[in-house]
Amino acid sequence: MAVAISGLAFGWVARKLDQARRQEAAATVFIECGATLARENGNVTSIVFSDYNELSDKDLKPVSAMRYLDRISLQLTQVTDRGLSHLAKAPSLREVDINQSHVTETGADNLKKLPRLEEVRIWGAGGTNSETHEELRSLLEGVEIK
Repeated sequence: MAVAISGLAFGWVARKLDQARRQEAAATVFIECGATLARENGNVTSIVFSDYNELSDKDLKPVSAMRYLDRISLQLTQVTDRGLSHLAKAPSLREVDINQSHVTETGADNLKKLPRLEEVRIWGAGGTNSETHEELRSLLEGVEIK
């Protein structure tokens, strides 16, 4: 019995260590891309890529390792609707800033997958206009669209 409990505890610790390693590897990649990161209790909670023109869709893949990511800014980046699919794997994400990016209303399908999403900033994103804002409001019910 003690061996079984010990094995379970070791498995849990190993998973936590693996998550921490993946998060740190992702953080390193994002810092190399010019991002500003905020941390709380050792976990990355905010990433700002503002005005980093070289950031592309594939560069967002490591976001899936960020379990405590609360906010991300992709303002003035090359990210498109495809890149938002990586954000759907960040369960704690509450705020997404896609101002002046290449994201269109099609990317909102990926944002719908975020259970805690509260706010999306879309000014000047991929051809957005007041009609797009209304479409997003209906698609993302309960989320503040700015």
